[in-house]
Amino acid sequence: MKKIEVTIGLLLLILTQSSYAKLPKSISICSRNEVKLSDCIINSVKELQPKLASGRLDDEFIVPALEPLMLDNIKMERGQEFKASFTNINVKGPSNFIIEKLRANLDNTTFDFIITIPKLEFVGKYTLKIKILLLDISGKGDMDGSFENSRARVKMQAKKYQKNGETYIKFDLFNIKIQVGKNKINLKNLFNGDPNLGRIGNQFINENSELFLAEIIPGLEKNLAEIFTKTANEIVENASFDEMFPNN
Repeated sequence: MKKIEVTIGLLLLILTQSSYAKLPKSISICSRNEVKLSDCIINSVKELQPKLASGRLDDEFIVPALEPLMLDNIKMERGQEFKASFTNINVKGPSNFIIEKLRANLDNTTFDFIITIPKLEFVGKYTLKIKILLLDISGKGDMDGSFENSRARVKMQAKKYQKNGETYIKFDLFNIKIQVGKNKINLKNLFNGDPNLGRIGNQFINENSELFLAEIIPGLEKNLAEIFTKTANEIVENASFDEMFPNN
């Protein structure tokens, strides 16, 4: 689940670093003329990685902490057969991400990358009423779980525009596709707290997790895409293209 937020935030930090009045010494700048621009960005992120859990890059430069990562509200609905909401989600492990591949193209301002995260552990609140196969499952309460070896593909596409005689960029809605590896979900208080039915419900969800995740993942992808597109555009709004990608 989170794998995506981690790298999106990091990549945006590298891409927009020149919009800040002062840069921390921990950030390595990548020129637009860098022969291997993608490798430069990946190496810059790797250098920052030890500092990203707390978000404190130096005493005067602080970014949102990656540990824990917070998701406020994810809502999903498909007619009367699938209604669910997940709130106050607290995710641990996103700072351990690994960038497998990054392709940056400044001519058409696109950034495509693939990341993996070895393990994500999460807790939160849920409200659920679904019908999977022949089983009706409902409940409201606490939840916890984990995702292992998750993978995500993210595409960032920006358009250039003119403002005050300079070129700026604005991102379209991010395209995010998530692939979850081994996973475990535990929903407490299913069937109004009936322990036997709750155990059966959780067992059924985990044994048929591909059906459950098939409903959850699209909502998660949409939620994350909206959040990080808005964040990205707020970051680049006041930084010109030349400031973000110096020509040196």
